[in-house]
Amino acid sequence: MRAEADVHWWQFVAPEDRSYEVVLSDLPRNYGLLVRQPSGSSSTTNSGTTDRVRTVTLRPGQRMTIAVSVGTGGYSLDQPYRLTVR
Repeated sequence: MRAEADVHWWQFVAPEDRSYEVVLSDLPRNYGLLVRQPSGSSSTTNSGTTDRVRTVTLRPGQRMTIAVSVGTGGYSLDQPYRLTVR
């Protein structure tokens, strides 16, 4: 993240019918996670540097959009976060 208003957007297309876990971890600051899925949007409510985890069920070809944003407490230029879909 390089500024207070930064938002990083990612898209994921499901290769198979199953549940996927979206994990935002290794947080240097209080970053937000938004997961938009075919049935609507959901976001985490954790604060601080606790990992954010969302579980989403998708069918093959369905897409989810993931956004990571700067929360309260600022951003870090030299400490990256980790975003994993498993």
